[in-house]
Amino acid sequence: MEVDEVPALPTDDDHVPAFLGALGLEGLVDIHVHAMPDRLQTAVWRYFDVLDDPAWPIHMRADADARLAHLAATGVVAHTALAYAHRPGMLPWLNGYTLDLADAHGEVIPTFTIFPDDDVDEEVDRALARGARVCKVHTQVGHYHLADPRLTTTWERLAARGVLVLAHVTAVYGVDGGAEFCGIDTLADLLDDHPDLQVVVAHLGNPEIDEAIALAAQAPDTVLLEPSMTLHDGPVLQQSFTSDQLARLADRWEQVVFGSDFPSIPHDLAAQVRGLARLDLAPPQWRAVLHDTARARLDGVRTDG
Repeated sequence: MEVDEVPALPTDDDHVPAFLGALGLEGLVDIHVHAMPDRLQTAVWRYFDVLDDPAWPIHMRADADARLAHLAATGVVAHTALAYAHRPGMLPWLNGYTLDLADAHGEVIPTFTIFPDDDVDEEVDRALARGARVCKVHTQVGHYHLADPRLTTTWERLAARGVLVLAHVTAVYGVDGGAEFCGIDTLADLLDDHPDLQVVVAHLGNPEIDEAIALAAQAPDTVLLEPSMTLHDGPVLQQSFTSDQLARLADRWEQVVFGSDFPSIPHDLAAQVRGLARLDLAPPQWRAVLHDTARARLDGVRTDG
């Protein structure tokens, strides 16, 4: 579908489907959606509830079924189910939950997480056998190094399959400690060792945005950038970008994919969509960022054993 002009930006989530349709899209691919067992999700929300500088009001506090319904109503046709471990022994529980969710709901991309447990490769193999396409990594919460030797063969397995590794590797507001495990440089070192690894840099690498854009420029075939909680126009934690940063990010539009960090966000998905307008994208570029690029990378993951 040929579209000459960018349609009016959505004012709220109810208007996102019309915006997508006007662009000629079937829907939105959201590469950064969390889904955790109820007990863990409630604990995460309790953590956000005590933040006060600034406060972080959860926009979509609802049960799992309601959250899935909201994403569908907002025009999201495919999304991840991200969870992450903060101590050993959690992988069977977390990955069982997220992969079961994908089995039950066709719009959920089979997603799993890793942790440097001694049996991590067995857990990875189980996830891959179930068609997993995305792996969540969060070194600040997990308190582990990407270079942990227990993960060496894990990275080899993921690179061989083309699994997308959604990597949160920078220290951000709202997480206690863990900064010593973080840095875009740790991701650059990992890619030096595993150059075929497919990586999505969460939150544009904020606060190391310049370094993340530079890494994407160095690895255009393997590194994607995801802008959740960074490039948005919501009321909390608005990120200041220089004109040079926006220009360099716009130059890399082929490597930008949509992410929202739903549901533990202090704004709606429409705020994340509107934030992309700062890149001054043409309609074909909007279609790539909101749907086509992520869809193509996900379809390229080898899940046939």
